[in-house]
Amino acid sequence: MSETSNINKSEMGAVRPSTAGVLVGSSSVAIGWRYGGSAVRTAAVVCLLGSVFAFGCESAEVEIADGHSDAEMVRDVGESEFATYCQDIVDAFHALYKGLGVPGHLEVKTALRWKTGEEFDPNEFFLVLDRLKMEAGWTLDYFYGYEVDVGGAPKLVARTTQSSVCQSDPERPCVWEENVLHHVQVDGTREGWFQLMVLRLMGDQFYRTWHHYEGKEILPSQAGLTAWVEEQSDWYGDAFDGTALAAIPVTPLIGISEEGVRVEMVYFSTPSGIGRWIADLSLVPPYAPLPGTQSRFETLLECSWCGIP
Repeated sequence: MSETSNINKSEMGAVRPSTAGVLVGSSSVAIGWRYGGSAVRTAAVVCLLGSVFAFGCESAEVEIADGHSDAEMVRDVGESEFATYCQDIVDAFHALYKGLGVPGHLEVKTALRWKTGEEFDPNEFFLVLDRLKMEAGWTLDYFYGYEVDVGGAPKLVARTTQSSVCQSDPERPCVWEENVLHHVQVDGTREGWFQLMVLRLMGDQFYRTWHHYEGKEILPSQAGLTAWVEEQSDWYGDAFDGTALAAIPVTPLIGISEEGVRVEMVYFSTPSGIGRWIADLSLVPPYAPLPGTQSRFETLLECSWCGIP
């Protein structure tokens, strides 16, 4: 697909120590957090005015408790190559299904709603999410739910490759699992972890209609944020203040250590509005929050009516 041809598949110059990942994102701060009961304390990052980019910062010595390596998280003000990479991924992901109409044979009563093989195949996601792959013997699939006067939405699942396509053969049900991330593998790079978050947060956005519309959008760059607000203006009007939007540091932060991955990204979700999605995740499927933690959404700009289609 042509939309994917401009994605930079290089390492984007990322620093990759053997025991820690360096985050590049937006406001000059260092963040310490706790992984598995072992405190990791990072010293403040000092940046001189006029030298706010990650390569212009000087980090003080870090103190590491219990012998664990630190994962330093540095935000730079302004766009980075990583922000551009992430925006390209989101744009190409959208292009796979944007504008697709729901096939008429899926918008019928439940008893008659069977797939014919002409529908959107979610495995096309991996044309864009090229640092992810399904576990051997598994593939992506979905069930489609539809209600008259309400609308429809997909339920993304993982299905065994030896079973029938979900919702295609009434005599031979498919063998499936609800949490697809049990069977998705990531290559361990920060680009790969970002792609995993795209699948996790945006993977069920195709074929959504009417009251089942549920806006979910990762906003990884200022350029992308501005374009998204303009595109959504007919829907949300002036719900989001342009000055406030411009002040939001949006570049995703992904810090990799031996014990887990810290992910922070700006995200739009109905009906919450725009906020920062934050999680400390396990390195292994299904990439659940680490013990004693949970993913959270910190609202930056509220939109109390954004969930009303």
